[in-house]
Amino acid sequence: MIVMIVKKDDSYYQKAIEQISTLFRISCLLNIAWIIAFSYVLVELSSLFILGFVVTLALLGIKLLSIREGRRWLLPLSFGLYSGWLFIATVVNFAAALVKLQWNGFGLSPEIWGIVMLSVAILLLVAVLSKLRNAIFPLPVAWAYLGIYQFLLSDAGFGGRYTRLPIVAIAGMAVLVIVAIIQLVRNGFSLLPKESK
Repeated sequence: MIVMIVKKDDSYYQKAIEQISTLFRISCLLNIAWIIAFSYVLVELSSLFILGFVVTLALLGIKLLSIREGRRWLLPLSFGLYSGWLFIATVVNFAAALVKLQWNGFGLSPEIWGIVMLSVAILLLVAVLSKLRNAIFPLPVAWAYLGIYQFLLSDAGFGGRYTRLPIVAIAGMAVLVIVAIIQLVRNGFSLLPKESK
């Protein structure tokens, strides 16, 4: 935000401000609503706000693709990292809402349900990435998968009680890093494609 204010005379940032201002304002309002709802343990309501928030950021990322002249790396980097973090936070928020609702996971064991959640999150990420085409987007999610893996094996977490879930988490992390590398190569070793399609 500060860079966009300081560099407001730069043509790239002028176009970025024109393209994303409305979506950015909406994302800020949804962020505020999500924080308030989650702080008051209104987890189900916060799930709706975070879903709107992540969709708004994804649309904002798609808008950044349309700015080709004088493209800079800072906005794609910051919004890509933010969107990736928010993507995994959305998954966690929905999981928390399901726990609060005492949902039984269609009778699946917690480990199988965890495997399903981690796998579906990767598939959704790949679908979103096909639109965003931001190579940095999968990396915060990969980092979260590493954290999940470490927590599952730690004494403070589940102390190795699950055998398959940690394998899926670490494999998911590897897949996400590979997906990010593939997108980077497709983009011509740039965060965003050199030419927007």
